[in-house]
Amino acid sequence: MSRDLRERLKKAREYQKRAILELLPEGMEGHLEVIGKELRLMAEETLGRAVTGCMGNLETEEESSNAKKVNKVEIR
Repeated sequence: MSRDLRERLKKAREYQKRAILELLPEGMEGHLEVIGKELRLMAEETLGRAVTGCMGNLETEEESSNAKKVNKVEIR
């Protein structure tokens, strides 16, 4: 993505934010910031759990493949 396009998207996002704030009653800015922060933290936590779960599944698959191997036993 070009730098110009990124700057334009950033500017458009800022305009969107201002437009939404204009529709809401005064004093709601703080509430929206708190809600945004909470949503961001929830998304990070969910993503972290998903990555941890995937990594855990990889280890489990490796362990299960080791468990499926047959060991040779010699009887004397």
